[in-house]
Parts: sequence; C-alpha cells; structure tokens
Amino acid sequence: MKWMIVAVMAFTYPNGAKDYHVWPEPNFDSMEECMIIGKALVPNLRYKLREMYPGKEVEMISCVDLDVVNDLLAKDQLKEN
Repeated sequence: MKWMIVAVMAFTYPNGAKDYHVWPEPNFDSMEECMIIGKALVPNLRYKLREMYPGKEVEMISCVDLDVVNDLLAKDQLKEN
C-alpha cells in the first residue's frame, strides 16, 4: 500500500465541502515511514499551504493511504461534473 501526505483546511464551505491538498510526491511504502518523514516536513508543508490558501487555517496534515486518496479525488471529480 502506498501512503501520501494530505492536508485538510479548516474552512468549510456552505455546502459542507473543505479544501484539501494531496502531495503525490513523496509517497511512502508504510504509514510509519510517512509519519516519520511527514513530521520533518510539516513546517515546509504549512508554509506552502499558506501560499496556496491565503487566509485559511490548516485543520490537519496527515498520512493517508492511496485508496482513501483515490476516493477523495473521485468524489471531487463528481462534484465538478
């Protein structure tokens, strides 16, 4: 199973949706590896999120398996259509 770092922003839209960002790289072979490296990257990730989502707070940065990422992306595609 592959693992990726995903950030969820604290702002909730009127329809209940939230902004999230998936970093496809680096990806990891285990949750443990993702968590160890992810913790080291948190300051840089937060900086990047402030640039991408000005004025919005970060709710959570977490390691998520590829199946969950694919579900998130599939739901996002359905909202756009």
